[in-house]
Amino acid sequence: MIKYATRLPPGKPVQLMSDGVIRKIERCSMEKTFEFMSSLIKHFIAYPDSTVVPVYAFQVVEARRDNYTYSYDMMRLGILTSEERVLIDLVGDMTDKYGSAAFDHEPNDYLQGHYNYTLEQGKKDFPKLYDFLHLVVLQSRYHDIHSGNILMDLEEDYRLIDLEGFLVTPLSRPENDWISRT
Repeated sequence: MIKYATRLPPGKPVQLMSDGVIRKIERCSMEKTFEFMSSLIKHFIAYPDSTVVPVYAFQVVEARRDNYTYSYDMMRLGILTSEERVLIDLVGDMTDKYGSAAFDHEPNDYLQGHYNYTLEQGKKDFPKLYDFLHLVVLQSRYHDIHSGNILMDLEEDYRLIDLEGFLVTPLSRPENDWISRT
């Protein structure tokens, strides 16, 4: 059964709009960042992705030179267990070190000692989460894997929630060809 956080994270630009909707408000100072995020969010509205939180709406709050503010509404998701969070953080650290080849390596002694956990153990304990993380890493589209950026939906599927983790500018870079331009 899914559990929701009893409070929103302090200091984060999110608001609870209704029982099922969260609004995130973000600011950026560079036009190329704003253009990327605008295209990305509109892409996920038009083309939902099973690895990403469902996004319902996008709004430009302010667009002036060196000051861009936008918001997007997304599904409210449930929190994870501390054990699931350990696997996510381990994979995030390994991805930072090895990129898309993270699952081809075992954690080094430091990471194993820090987390007291291995990928093999994660695969056994949380096969669905392990497969989700493996897919996200292999896609090489998301660049901010950590336990604060992954939650669970009502069907108990894992989802990426921080869309800014996809950010690679400019939008015209070849690795962004998967993003539709509408």
